[in-house]
Amino acid sequence: MPPLDTPAIRTPTAAMLAGVTTRSILRWIEDGTMAGAQCPGRRGATDVVWKVSLNSLEGRIPLVLDDQLIQHIIRADEGDTVAKNALGLAFYAAGRHPIAAAWFEAAARQGHVDAMDWLGTCYLKGQGVTRHKALGLKWLSEAAARGHLIAQHKVDALLPG
Repeated sequence: MPPLDTPAIRTPTAAMLAGVTTRSILRWIEDGTMAGAQCPGRRGATDVVWKVSLNSLEGRIPLVLDDQLIQHIIRADEGDTVAKNALGLAFYAAGRHPIAAAWFEAAARQGHVDAMDWLGTCYLKGQGVTRHKALGLKWLSEAAARGHLIAQHKVDALLPG
């Protein structure tokens, strides 16, 4: 298979961006509607991953792939929690709450306190996830415990004191 246009991202990242499953991304690669190739993973030749040309996601995600968004995507694909949260904010602002919540959760699970606050809010409002007060309070409380002042104010307002 020919080398991919740069930049290229892993299929799970592409799936999160498009709001589909990784299997859908692999199906698009198989049918030729998306450019993808097998590449060495983190452990070299013993670890092979599928990567997708970021250009082939154009039109499959509800955001314009400008330079700043592309940098966030590349950094998020590398595991950067700040970039994951930034992607969550971009999708949230675009009204794509399910995709936003997935990015917030990915960053929150890695300890990003702003993402915890946003994810908690998503659960409390039922934005992109099923409304769930206990999970909302869990994430807000975790952010508050780590010093997030806005989350602390939200927890104080929600819990009888």
